[in-house]
Amino acid sequence: EEAVVQILSGLNVVKSTVTPADGTYSFASVPAGTYDVSAEAYGFKKDTKTGSILKEGFTITMDYFLSLRTDGVFYGSMLGKVAKMDGVTGVDGAKVEAVKGTETVTYAITAADGTFLMPSVPTGTYSVRASASGYLPRITTEIEILPKQKSRVEIQLVSATDFLQTSSKDSRLNKNTFNPGKGENLVVGYR
Repeated sequence: EEAVVQILSGLNVVKSTVTPADGTYSFASVPAGTYDVSAEAYGFKKDTKTGSILKEGFTITMDYFLSLRTDGVFYGSMLGKVAKMDGVTGVDGAKVEAVKGTETVTYAITAADGTFLMPSVPTGTYSVRASASGYLPRITTEIEILPKQKSRVEIQLVSATDFLQTSSKDSRLNKNTFNPGKGENLVVGYR
């Protein structure tokens, strides 16, 4: 089963990857420092190892043994891709949030190719918010998470530069009238 492994510096995700079915993972070009490293997979509790020290020129090996969830909550998974407007080129380091009401229930950070995986999302209907530096955030609504099912979400982000250039060339396109499509909203100025 796929797992998400993340290197964290405080609340910031430094690197994130999704393992293949055999559970192997590695990270390249991680600066020396002290990090928390977490692993999470569908149906298992998240495990975080805190205070891992990485010295320059050294390698750390971390094995995880994840425990089954026993909280009585049903979970599904959310996976997909955050891409540029061409629909192909992934957005590296985008934050993807599963939002219920005004609360972020869980989130993931995209890999270099724009893919992400949230392995344990409580069942229900969510809005999905994607944001990345240099892009306008986007919210997609009514994504249903079913027990033991994988829900796929594909989100395309508009670069802030492209949006401003387009809107200055075409007075009909205005940030207040932009309509990204059914079930989606564009958020301008969201932080």
